[in-house]
Amino acid sequence: MRGTLVARRYARALMGGIQSEKTLETVSGELSLFASFYAKNAQLRKTLIHPGIPGETKGKILDEISAAAEFSDECRRALSVIMEHGRIGFVGDIARSLVLMADEKLKRIRVEVTSAYKLPDNDLKTLETAFSAITGKTAALEGKTDGSLIGGLVARVGSMVYDGSIRNQLRLLKARMEQEA
Repeated sequence: MRGTLVARRYARALMGGIQSEKTLETVSGELSLFASFYAKNAQLRKTLIHPGIPGETKGKILDEISAAAEFSDECRRALSVIMEHGRIGFVGDIARSLVLMADEKLKRIRVEVTSAYKLPDNDLKTLETAFSAITGKTAALEGKTDGSLIGGLVARVGSMVYDGSIRNQLRLLKARMEQEA
């Protein structure tokens, strides 16, 4: 609970300091990228939270990572503030909160589409258009594959799930046949 409150507070502060929608898009993406790298790199986590390592050294490490990743100045400043206030352990939660707030401000909705095989770009564009029309917001699709679906696809929009997979159709057919028997 505490982490969520901290994350929201920092994300709100970041939003307040970002003037343009393009910058908001950039910073939320870069912060998410750093959070993913941070989560996957145990040595980096240990180093950045270790109380015996001077803040100046930690700042240099963040600067090197930011430079290598070509992060914007806004993202570099955000990471620096998060580090200086001892909240780097919450960077994943902060990034997620910032993405959610950015999506709300930009009137965008995330749609997770899972199919049995990689969908062609034109099919993804068609789905984006359809979900944008359904939700009244700009749909941002994230494509995944799952061979167990056999065919069709499953789309998750927030808490709503649209399951048009062959696996689900077979499950429903089985249930109907069992009821009739």
